[in-house]
Amino acid sequence: MIVTLLFGVGVCVLFHHILFYTILAVNWFRWKNPVFVSIFARNLVCGVYAGGMFYEGTRLLYKEPCCVYNTHVLTTSMLGYIIGDCVLMYEFPELNNSENRVHHALTTVLLVYSWFAPGQGYITLHFAGTGEFSTLFLCVADVFKNIPPLREEYGWLNTWSRVGFVVSFLSIRVLLWSYVLYSTVVENTYIKIFLCGLMLLQYYWGGLILKHSWKICHKKIVVPNPKIDLSK
Repeated sequence: MIVTLLFGVGVCVLFHHILFYTILAVNWFRWKNPVFVSIFARNLVCGVYAGGMFYEGTRLLYKEPCCVYNTHVLTTSMLGYIIGDCVLMYEFPELNNSENRVHHALTTVLLVYSWFAPGQGYITLHFAGTGEFSTLFLCVADVFKNIPPLREEYGWLNTWSRVGFVVSFLSIRVLLWSYVLYSTVVENTYIKIFLCGLMLLQYYWGGLILKHSWKICHKKIVVPNPKIDLSK
């Protein structure tokens, strides 16, 4: 398991650096801003990991229908990614923000706990596996959010990645995770607290997503008549 963990850390950091310096060297997309390149590389690495985690979580859910799931590979891989991402957050300040730090801290506690408590595998395969489906859309949307040249050139992809993220996040990380947490018995009081904290973070993000989505839809639906003076 330690080997898998170190492999996850190494792949995350090494893959990011290879992408970062390769893009700068060959000048892909005509980028010259290292911040843009770093964000793009980080989201590509994150997307690859998210795809792998989603596959493993789905495989466990449908290929091993049982009460105790073997989530060690899922747990160590996710821990490896989080540690590697923390290294990148330290090296590249543009990747470091408070929400990522809180998310990584809560997730690490839960993953370490599930490592030694195989009876909680059902929660692990959802929280660290199937839930990563929304992360795939988030990685694409985050690239467009932070790299204006791409947003202007591929506006249609930006729009559909945001729609996919909103739908997948609310349906999986808010609704499905709430059901999983409610329907699963967790005996450890401290872990219950961390799980509730992680869910509160999802509700907070979900609220921000709904608020932002409503503003966008409202602007597109409600088009003011320029002949009407709204100030009166």
